[in-house]
Amino acid sequence: MQESEITADITKESFDKYIKRFTKELGIPEIKHRVSFMILERGKPLDNRIKITNGRAKIVQKLKTPPNSLGKRVNEEIEIDISNNLVSIKDAIKLLQHFYDIYNIQPLKLIVQHENYIWLKKDYELKIAKQFGKQDLYLYEIETLSNITPESIQNKLGIKADFDSFSLERQALRRNDIDIPFDELKENELDEIILKYLNYKNY
Repeated sequence: MQESEITADITKESFDKYIKRFTKELGIPEIKHRVSFMILERGKPLDNRIKITNGRAKIVQKLKTPPNSLGKRVNEEIEIDISNNLVSIKDAIKLLQHFYDIYNIQPLKLIVQHENYIWLKKDYELKIAKQFGKQDLYLYEIETLSNITPESIQNKLGIKADFDSFSLERQALRRNDIDIPFDELKENELDEIILKYLNYKNY
């Protein structure tokens, strides 16, 4: 599946405003609680991750183009369902790690957590999200699968970034203050995060 997307950082005030506004204009959003265990080599287009979304686990691989100045990128994405239990998820994480270990590559191994508010429409998907880890961060994402560009939807919705989301400053913020490296967690702490997201089954 190939998709075009725009991702941009916003303030907490914009997050609250957009949730209220789009709930009124587009209807009640679908809420998704998601954790991603990301394993990737810095600067490379291949993004491997294990996702747990509302209790459902998948292996996800993205082949990504670099974002342009507006945060737009084109992705090719493959998803494979895996069993929704602690052992299967930890085995899948190890499987991805082994691909890098065999070539003595030190990948980034990050835990990324989101509370997503999603409006799925005919021509696009709008996501307003809270990302949390060491501290909170807020963002929106617009995805399109048709000939309609995410830029056109962004303009139609009147939504805009509050930050230069791909600046060195924002990248450093994510790296140092948001994302959680695997290596900072003990095994029982990793297990607790996995089990927490497996239990989000009430949506």
